[in-house]
Amino acid sequence: MISAVSEGLADAGSVDGYVWDSLAGVSPELTQNTHILMRSTKFGFPPFVSHVNSPESDKQLMRKVLLEMESNHEGQLLLRELNLDGFIKGHPSLYAGISAMMKRARV
Repeated sequence: MISAVSEGLADAGSVDGYVWDSLAGVSPELTQNTHILMRSTKFGFPPFVSHVNSPESDKQLMRKVLLEMESNHEGQLLLRELNLDGFIKGHPSLYAGISAMMKRARV
């Protein structure tokens, strides 16, 4: 979508803010011909999920690695490369705005 707008193939489009911000940082030529017209309210980043039958020890290890990533050098490097500053333990309230939009769209 960003390329289509940038090249004049589309007048406007919707794109995730994280995607636009990340592209603007690593490939500004892809976003230089675009302008942000509006930003939505903040929503929770897509969650990490695991299969219901995954061993609890595996889930705990993954949770620990993600939550502690910003505390070690290798994790900091990876986070910087991903244009993230860290991970937090999620809560369903992070997605309340999305739930509200879905309810409005079903009316």
